[in-house]
Amino acid sequence: MFRITFSSTTSLINSIAIGMASILLGGCQTTSDSVTNVDDVASNAPEKWSTAAPMLKEEARVPSSASEVPYQWVYRLDDAGLNALIEEALRNNLDLKLAAARKESARQLMRMARANLFPSLGLNAGASISENSGTTFRNVQSDDYGVTLGASWEVDLWGKVRNDSLSGKADFEASEFDLLQARHSLVAAVCSAWYQCIAAKEQLELAQETVVSYTSTADLIETRFESGIDTALDFRLAVASAENAKSALSRRQESFKRSVRVLQMLLGRYPNAELSLADKLPFVKEGVTADIPASVLERRPDLRAAERRLASAMFAARSANRAKLPSINLTGATGLQSEDFSNLLDGNYDFWSAEVSVSQPLFAGGRIDANAERAQAVLDQYRAIYEQVALQAFFEVEQALEADVYFADLEASSREASEQSVEAEKLAWDQYTSGIINIVTVLESQRYALNARQSAIEARSSRIQNRIQLYLALGGDV
Repeated sequence: MFRITFSSTTSLINSIAIGMASILLGGCQTTSDSVTNVDDVASNAPEKWSTAAPMLKEEARVPSSASEVPYQWVYRLDDAGLNALIEEALRNNLDLKLAAARKESARQLMRMARANLFPSLGLNAGASISENSGTTFRNVQSDDYGVTLGASWEVDLWGKVRNDSLSGKADFEASEFDLLQARHSLVAAVCSAWYQCIAAKEQLELAQETVVSYTSTADLIETRFESGIDTALDFRLAVASAENAKSALSRRQESFKRSVRVLQMLLGRYPNAELSLADKLPFVKEGVTADIPASVLERRPDLRAAERRLASAMFAARSANRAKLPSINLTGATGLQSEDFSNLLDGNYDFWSAEVSVSQPLFAGGRIDANAERAQAVLDQYRAIYEQVALQAFFEVEQALEADVYFADLEASSREASEQSVEAEKLAWDQYTSGIINIVTVLESQRYALNARQSAIEARSSRIQNRIQLYLALGGDV
């Protein structure tokens, strides 16, 4: 412990300021906040996507002109109703508000960590009155009044406080990327839910149409049965088909309302299952990106958040290791003190003090070493998490790219099957009324047509959903 005294308050302030500046300048270290292994992960990325990209038609491969264009792909869908819902969700979604609150909490923690880089000042005023009585001496009363301004500062000679501050800053930056990822995910979720609602609506309308058609068929067969043209078997098969269609309609109604309620929850609305929707699903016409895989590391907010948390853990590990080194603290105080309150106001009873203290931990039961080793283990965890998130990102893009080609083929074949099945059903009715085939063939043709039309809606919906997931996996626009 070292103690230094000065002859005046002015000398105290000047000397402390000069001493703080010289120690700070001599002890500052240049610490980069981007020393994580991002480059190592990027260098392991292939030069191009492995499976789907070579299979795409050249004219469909559209290069991305910006590193992060999160919502432009939504506007290119040219769906005014969807655009309005996205804006509503960004205003009202509760998960997004939660992410924003977490970001603000991280901001304040960063400010708290950064505050330790600066001296702390405190003002204290007090008064005390005491009386001492005894048998030998007369009663003695003493008063004491004082006003004190104190300052203290830990000299960050080894960079411990600075690393704590950088760790807090990295955590805050991670929370910013978390909020951005939440926005990206919300936009994708609203788009996905919107098109799921439209697909459910199309399936519901198809089910309603099927009930009408099958009921009409059953009525016709009943008439023909009563006239002795068709058999009881024909009639019962027709009635069974109509009842099955009604059962399917009930399931479609439940599925449709559930889909609408999911979308309303994303919008922050009360889930009353009432929402205006577009009539039909759109067709995907745009190509996909030709960006190299490493660009995903710069575009995806979840990857950037993982990298920032890795950086935070690295700075925390550095700080924990520096806790083994000596700490230097400067403290100073100046003020007024008097036994008479009126003299205190005159300002002629000033005092000051200054102190420099150096402390070196010698034995703490292994606590300091354990904390440093724990910080290193946390760093290793976040390094593995970052690499895992990067690998997951590459998986998601590769899978969505390959699925985009698959769903394009599936949509085309399903649409063709639907068209052919509908025509086959018409032919079956013509042949049935002409007496060429029996009702069983007609019912089979109806069932094939229904399944094919359902599959066509599902295929178009699946391709749209996969394209939304591809946009999300790429971290933005294509």
